[in-house]
Amino acid sequence: MILPVPEEQRSTVFLDGLPEASSEARKAVGRLGRLGAWPDMLFAAQLLTAELVVNVLRHAGLPAGQRFPLILACSAVRARVEVVDGGPGFDAPAVLRAHGESGSSHRGIALVNSLADRWGYLCEPGGCHVWFEIDLVSGPRPWRGREPVQRRV
Repeated sequence: MILPVPEEQRSTVFLDGLPEASSEARKAVGRLGRLGAWPDMLFAAQLLTAELVVNVLRHAGLPAGQRFPLILACSAVRARVEVVDGGPGFDAPAVLRAHGESGSSHRGIALVNSLADRWGYLCEPGGCHVWFEIDLVSGPRPWRGREPVQRRV
């Protein structure tokens, strides 16, 4: 279930499936004005956004330069980022287990699992959506990760 976000600032940016997409995505997150009041949360949101974009570039099988959407939303209480690609999807629990066993791969989704307040995915034939949310509360976080939740559309 997606929680309603009051007075949301929303935008969709179409990124080219090229290496510079990660940098463009971080800049787009930086343009979410409300996040500027929370430097630590801005840093976390930009880091996790870059990880999701890199995962699209590495794993979705997009032809070089094919565009894909980055969907951004921010309110006074939370920031949300979502990437959508035409890739085959993935099994998040298996990816996290593989990271736990080797520690040398799947670091991006492990970072999302560790730093996001909520995250999830919906992979269907023809596309995969991966999203995270960060509550806008500064300071140390008291958790050690979350189980992924499949988003229902």
